[in-house]
Order: sequence, then structure tokens, then C-alpha cells
Amino acid sequence: MVRVQVEDINDNAPVFVGLPYYAAVQVEAEPGSPIFRVTAVDRDKGINGEVSYYLKDDHGHFEIDRLTGGLRLKKSFESDLSNQEYQMVVYTKDGGYPPLSSTLEFPITVVNKAMPVFDKSFYAVPVNEDVAVHTPILGINATSPEGQNIIYTIVEGDPSLQFDIGFDTGVIRVINSLDYEIAPSFRLTVRATDYLTGARAEVDVDVTVNDVNDNPPVFEKTSYKAVLSETAMIGTPALQVVATDKDSEKNNIVRYQIFYPTDAYNSTDHFHIDSSSGLILTARMLDHELVQRYDFIVRATDNGFPPLSSEVSVTVVVNDMNDNPPVFNQLLYE
Repeated sequence: MVRVQVEDINDNAPVFVGLPYYAAVQVEAEPGSPIFRVTAVDRDKGINGEVSYYLKDDHGHFEIDRLTGGLRLKKSFESDLSNQEYQMVVYTKDGGYPPLSSTLEFPITVVNKAMPVFDKSFYAVPVNEDVAVHTPILGINATSPEGQNIIYTIVEGDPSLQFDIGFDTGVIRVINSLDYEIAPSFRLTVRATDYLTGARAEVDVDVTVNDVNDNPPVFEKTSYKAVLSETAMIGTPALQVVATDKDSEKNNIVRYQIFYPTDAYNSTDHFHIDSSSGLILTARMLDHELVQRYDFIVRATDNGFPPLSSEVSVTVVVNDMNDNPPVFNQLLYE
């Protein structure tokens, strides 16, 4: 029996868990007051998996326990400081050699006792671009130490007035049609104000607009025409049709096909189209004496659900070549 022992190497960096982070601290907090705790894990074993925490900038007010990741107040704030936000940069490294590290940034907001407090540090909601106007998409909630005297307003992030918030309910609604192709996302800033004291707080709301398949492929030209010699070999490129789709990647892949020829001859037998590129090639030998012109339709279809399509007319003119010798109308003349 042979026993093989696999030794661990330091090949995993620490990873922060429980993201995203957000913290708030009262302006009256005393030095030493706990504020927040960050946590990172390392998949390595032994000393390679032991993590320690550090602050890149303490802003003169904060410190962190290197072993636990506990963030606490080091120095008191000025009494008139309110609604100040500090961007904290925390990095963690493991005990391996060489050590591996990770960095994280998150906000700490200084609040006073009178400020409204939101029930979440931030809000996020997805919405389809074809959502009906006046549809509620999200509810925001804040409480005030002075009682339920909160009014809500959207103060930033909505230049085209796509959204509205109930001033007393905090319910956000769509009030103008959304279009993924114009604006795929919004970051709204919602303000909660205590109308008795004037104290206020703000929170970010991320609205992600989901694309729906609402744009059909559009051809670059209204019609296409090509001229080929009747001596063209099989596989000769005739022309290329191109259609584009304004939808997102999951809905804008275009496929081409020739269908329903309008001429007396079956164009699908004489021409082939590459379904991905739109390149049309000859599939049979051509003969001007039999057919001088082919007219057919190319359809472009996207990969959305349900799929949308567009059509364009294509004409291929066959040029005559001197490929037939004179023929007497009878074999013998007397």
C-alpha cells in the first residue's frame, strides 16, 4: 500500500461573505462603540486559511479588530455632523506565503437620532421593459424616531420622469413607458423626510430594466439586387443581405432563409443562403436561355420568444454569355 499525502498550498485568496455591506453610526456614539463586522473566509487549511483585517484609511474615526473584523469607533464625531458618509476600504489577507488578499469598499453613514431610518441599506428591483404604465414595482419604508411623519420623494436618477413615488406610501410606480434599448437601468435616490422636524435621509434604489423581444430585425436595404453571369459556378456568391436587431444579445441573433419564391422557377433550388451570415450563393448552374431573372424573398428571424421577423425582396439577374453556337433549322438543304 502506498499512502500519498497532499500538502496544501496557498492558492485561495480570502473572500468576503454576506455582501453587500452597509453600516450606520449615531453621531452621539462614544469611542469604542461597535459599528459593524466584516467577515471573510479562506478555503485553504491551517495558517494559509487564517485571515486578518485592515483599514486602508480610518478617516480619523474608525478602527478594526484584525482578528474578528469588528469595526468600532475610535474618535467621537463633531456634534453638528449629520448625514455624513464615509467610504470605508477594508482589506483582508491570509497567513500564507506569499499572502493573498482581497479588498472591499462599503459606506458608513453618520446619522442623528432624529433622522428617518430605512428598513434596508439599499433597494433593487428588476422590471420588464413592457411593464404597464402605473404598475407598482417596489415599496420603500422608513421610520422616524419622532413618529410616522415621513414623506417620500425621488430626488435624483430620473431625468425623464419614468417613475413616481407615493409621497405618503413610499410605493414606486412606472409612469412612463420603459425602453431597455434607451435606458437599461436606473439608480434612483429616494429621500425620506420627517415633515415635523425636517430631518431627512436618503437611500439608493437600483431599477434594472429587463429586455423583451420588442424589436424585429431590420434589413439595411429595402430591396437587394445582384447580377450574375450564366457561367457562374455552383457556390458563387451572389450577394449578402444584412439585418440587425436592436434588442439585447439574448434576443438579437438573426437567422436567414429563402422562402416562397414569386417566380415560376424554384429559387430555393437555385440559390442557397447561409442562415447566419445572410450570404446568398448559387446552388445550381444558371442558364440565361431558361431563366433571365429570379425574384424571391428572404426572411430574417430573431431568436426571441416569441420570435419576430422581417422580409426583403431579392432579385438576381442572369447575364447572357455567348455559350450557344448557331444551329441550322434543318440538317440538309437542297
